[in-house]
Amino acid sequence: MQAVVPHNSRVQAFSLINLLVGVWLVILPFAFGERSYPLAASAVIAGALVIVSELVRYAARHTVALSWVVTIAGAWLIVAPWIFNAHSPGARTWSYVISGIVLAGISAYSITSSAFRHPSGPGGARDPEAGIKRRAEKTRRTIS
Repeated sequence: MQAVVPHNSRVQAFSLINLLVGVWLVILPFAFGERSYPLAASAVIAGALVIVSELVRYAARHTVALSWVVTIAGAWLIVAPWIFNAHSPGARTWSYVISGIVLAGISAYSITSSAFRHPSGPGGARDPEAGIKRRAEKTRRTIS
């Protein structure tokens, strides 16, 4: 069984990678001279959302819900160029799509990794009968 420390280090490493992708998303519309305002605004908003989520995820424990936010933002970035009809065969569209794939993939892995490490998640669940026995023993000691 792996220790909790490597898990936290792994989550923090994933958060840093996603944080860098979030910074790239904020810069991306300006770097490519985005002509589609909705797509540019979408990238900046998604990037800001990713930055905030990953900063909190890096600093705090048990923040799996924020990985869901980042996964959804990544999925949005994959389809946004086509939704706003601003896709082109160039690097600009691929940058959105690849950024979305990286965000969604890393966050999805982080979600599954965290679920298995959390005490109430699969593989980390405590034995309910042992908990009942502990509570009964504690109650007996308190009454005595």
